[in-house]
Amino acid sequence: MTKAQEAAPPKPTLLEEATSALGSGLHSRADDFRHGVGGALRGAGDVGHMALQGAGTLLGEEIKGAGKVAGGALHAGASVLSGLGFRDGSRDLETSTEDAGDDVEGRTDEAGQDIEDTADREATDVEDGGSRGGGSGGRGIGGHGHYVIIDKVKYPETAQHVEEAQSGISWRGDERREQQQPSDLTIDRDGADDNRKVSLRGIPRRGAQKLDRDEYPPAMFEEGGMGASVKYIDSSDNRGAGRSMGNQVKGLNNGDQVTVVTG
Repeated sequence: MTKAQEAAPPKPTLLEEATSALGSGLHSRADDFRHGVGGALRGAGDVGHMALQGAGTLLGEEIKGAGKVAGGALHAGASVLSGLGFRDGSRDLETSTEDAGDDVEGRTDEAGQDIEDTADREATDVEDGGSRGGGSGGRGIGGHGHYVIIDKVKYPETAQHVEEAQSGISWRGDERREQQQPSDLTIDRDGADDNRKVSLRGIPRRGAQKLDRDEYPPAMFEEGGMGASVKYIDSSDNRGAGRSMGNQVKGLNNGDQVTVVTG
């Protein structure tokens, strides 16, 4: 009985119990604060994206509307102009302003997505206690390399293409073929232009349908180029994912390796 009493740990004092409770409470408060700040940053990014997107849509519609008005005026006077030796340029004007309006909408949406992506990265950094470097992807535990994460929610078509290619389904435009693409890639920014020319050769553009030719592996990696999977996907999805990937490899050098995953 005496030995059992001697081995038993001493009962904490009231001061020790109070200190422990205070420490736990402060830790919980700190976690709540970080998550609160992270949520606020994400909210601000969403608002900034929506504001730019809305402004771009309005401006784009105004440009397209002006083109239709001007085109209609030209078309109405086409018989007079043709009599003077001029051809009817109304359709050309409407088409060019339509393209300009779409370009404004696309560019402002991309700028808005940049804001949202940046806010999302900063929010995650705050929630993780500042453990990640700004703009970079995650580094694995236990000696793994640098991970580049394609967000399935924000860029669903890009993520699907990555998953297909890594599982053995590659594309040449609309043509599906069996070929597995690697997930571990080597940065080669200097070879990007040549890789892109090779991988896209023979696959026509589809800009009028707002489709891009998405490459996996991307052209900025050594494994891109000849034999890469090229699939038609939504242009805004493709460009947003490309910017996200570029931001995640900032600070890395040619020759550095990354692992591309979806999440």
